[in-house]
Amino acid sequence: MRLILLSFIALCFCISVTAQERNISGKITAFNTYELSGVKITARKAKTEVLTNEQGNFQIKCKKNDALKIQADGFQTQVIKLSDDNVLKINLIYLNSGPAFKSAVEAKHITENDLEYAIENLMQENNDYSRYQNIFELIQAISPLAKVVNSDGFNRIYLTSQGPNTLAAGAHALLVLDGMITENISSVQPVQVASIKVITGADASMYGTRGGNGVIEIELKH
Repeated sequence: MRLILLSFIALCFCISVTAQERNISGKITAFNTYELSGVKITARKAKTEVLTNEQGNFQIKCKKNDALKIQADGFQTQVIKLSDDNVLKINLIYLNSGPAFKSAVEAKHITENDLEYAIENLMQENNDYSRYQNIFELIQAISPLAKVVNSDGFNRIYLTSQGPNTLAAGAHALLVLDGMITENISSVQPVQVASIKVITGADASMYGTRGGNGVIEIELKH
């Protein structure tokens, strides 16, 4: 009897664990055209990791409410919170710089000829942020450690893993919209964004002390 009870408990445990797991498959592209190989996908909660194949496809085991971190040399890192979909199509954003070009080609994510053509002809496809619901979700996808906190009627952004609680007042990131410093970007829609860049450390020194807590540069489509 005791053996039967233990077997039943073990079976229930296995069913519970299985119910908390899910298999996710998907395809990673760039410029909404090119399939990217060798892209690293990490499930944060399940702590599983896979690479895309030559066709940009992947399969990964995740927890029920997991998030996927997508990393490829030369492209913006993305963090995708899983919804009810078990099949994903993810388009990575190319960083569009000399080092990014070299990194992407050397990592064999994309061929040199394809990347040259895409830069020349498909940059509008590259800068498509329309799948994000708001500008703050877009910023958090680009910088996963960013925290958005409402303060004094504005959404402040803190580029730190600790968040605002351990920082002095006013230690939020500097917001620069079309070259002008601003306090409020709530009205900016992701579909309007031509480019977005999160700058921290020495790279933010061009803004002097105001850039000491990081800078978020946003350029709009005109």
